[in-house]
Amino acid sequence: QFIKLQFYAHHFIIAVWKDEQFQLIQSYRYVSSEDVLYYLLRIVQQYQFDLSDLSLEISGMIELESNIYIQLAKI
Repeated sequence: QFIKLQFYAHHFIIAVWKDEQFQLIQSYRYVSSEDVLYYLLRIVQQYQFDLSDLSLEISGMIELESNIYIQLAKI
């Protein structure tokens, strides 16, 4: 189970793999960290991921000190 988030200035792309099969790639606009968390948690619920077995890769235009990164690290 794997989710990749690629950040850009005002949107991010999320790619999802489950059971070694590609499931989804989608672009979402965001304004706040809550927007990103909403989309991510919705996808986690939709695909019924087990968080203990889920890998999350974050890359792109995101600062390590940003609120978005800090919130994602908590998950």
